[in-house]
Amino acid sequence: WEAPRHFALEWRGVNFKPDEKTLVEVTFEPSGEGTLVTVRHSGWSALPEDHPARHGLVGPAFSRMIGLWWGDLMASLREYVATR
Repeated sequence: WEAPRHFALEWRGVNFKPDEKTLVEVTFEPSGEGTLVTVRHSGWSALPEDHPARHGLVGPAFSRMIGLWWGDLMASLREYVATR
């Protein structure tokens, strides 16, 4: 945590082996009257193509699935913040 601009964490799914992990990095930048939040989730290339976390998807199809997943999470967060 490098307040107020950067937050990072190692992320592991419940089906990851002890040495398997990914990295989630979140940056915060002033933007107009709000804040631009950028999420980067890396480390997937270290997981085997047949890893359960990939749900049978590889390459662009897997990247698209992860992007849509994060998009849904961020939309939910935006809606939550808007009600506060």
